[in-house]
Amino acid sequence: MTKQIKNDELKLDATINQNDKDILNDVLLNFKMFVINYAISLNEASNEHIYNIYLDIFLNISKTQQQIYNLAFKKGWYVLEKALKSNINQKYKMFKKKTNELSIN
Repeated sequence: MTKQIKNDELKLDATINQNDKDILNDVLLNFKMFVINYAISLNEASNEHIYNIYLDIFLNISKTQQQIYNLAFKKGWYVLEKALKSNINQKYKMFKKKTNELSIN
């Protein structure tokens, strides 16, 4: 049994043109990629000054990405599912098995 956590979905016209949901999803995807790329940039920074500049940008972009996601969730365009304890335990066992395999080799 899945217990979904969601808002009422804002219904939009399905047309050839992009609607608000499509645009927001595109913006969210781009911000997710910005976060990933700035995380890489932090690792590649050649000195502390550049690192701090990248870190400020990374934190701002990451916060904006979260705000965009929250807006999409509020509009009902993202649905979360309440995790069942059995699913959590199953994922934990899978993770534990993988980490044990890595530590053996």
